Amino acid sequence: MARRLLNIIQSDVGLSPNDVIFFTFKKHKFSAYVTSAGLIHNVTWEKPGEGLATSVFPMRTFESLTDWTETCIQEKLDEYHTRYSAWRRVRHYKSTKPMEELYKEYQRLKLTSANGKKLSASELQQLNTLSAERILYLEKCLTMRDETIEKWINWFKTNRPNDDIPIAQNAPVEKQEIEAPEVTRTSPEIQVQPIVLNSPGGAYITIQRIKETNPQGAAALKSLGLNGFRDMTKKFAAANKTWFPPSEEQWYTKSVAEISNDQRMVASVVHQFFKKN
Repeated sequence: MARRLLNIIQSDVGLSPNDVIFFTFKKHKFSAYVTSAGLIHNVTWEKPGEGLATSVFPMRTFESLTDWTETCIQEKLDEYHTRYSAWRRVRHYKSTKPMEELYKEYQRLKLTSANGKKLSASELQQLNTLSAERILYLEKCLTMRDETIEKWINWFKTNRPNDDIPIAQNAPVEKQEIEAPEVTRTSPEIQVQPIVLNSPGGAYITIQRIKETNPQGAAALKSLGLNGFRDMTKKFAAANKTWFPPSEEQWYTKSVAEISNDQRMVASVVHQFFKKN
């Protein structure tokens, strides 16, 4: 559909006007350009073993990936009833990503930037799935990066054993340092500390408090999902700046200091709470 292609082109996923897309079928390679209106044109055909691309359908444009791939396969290769999955097979030449992957990223960005719109349960589930896929993709990218760096370092050490390696090994992922908030004393015995709600510790404390005082509220909170909870707390924090928990009540099972010293425990509790059963 031209509309779907247009949405991707107008988003920030990396597909731009005049970019090349391509697909292969039985070693035949077809390529084309996309326009700013989401149309496909300037199709070329590279036959197996020839290495030369020839122009085909010079006067035609195509409104969808399915229309384009079926026309190429049927009219040029006389192949029918192939059940060819265009969105999975067609790739963006610059990034080499399947078009389906670009569309999923467009959907994720769209749902993430809903501009305050309350997402439905199905939209939240879709966002969670797309975000999980994105995380896995980035983790694989990091793994491939580390493997490539390691291979290059081994090659360098073998071929230039007397030289220092000119790059940093296993460069750590940059993390933003968060300064601990100042403690405000309300009395010699009582200390009140601001909690960032959507931080791991803040999420932990919020969940524990609601579970103890309002089971129905806890069920409603769980239905939001982790991303929905984060969006809600971001809006609350922006409106209220800081939130001071009642420091005279020990309504959570561990102190803030204990929580801060065991981030793995905090993450485990928070993710287990929002985990779909």
